[in-house]
Amino acid sequence: MATQTLARGMGTFFKECGCAKPTGCPHAYKIRYRNAAGKQTEESGFQTQDAAKDRLTEIAHSPSV
Repeated sequence: MATQTLARGMGTFFKECGCAKPTGCPHAYKIRYRNAAGKQTEESGFQTQDAAKDRLTEIAHSPSV
């Protein structure tokens, strides 16, 4: 999937590590978003920013139940 810019409100991606340079550390990215029920949800295990962004985009464009 191509890299896309996230629209406001789609969710966030981040790392929860104490590394001095988080962009070069081996820790995985996490994403946080609101699910169809309006509850805050987190997923983790994304090795790159692009993978995290792609997942957020996939979630935002999937039909709600």
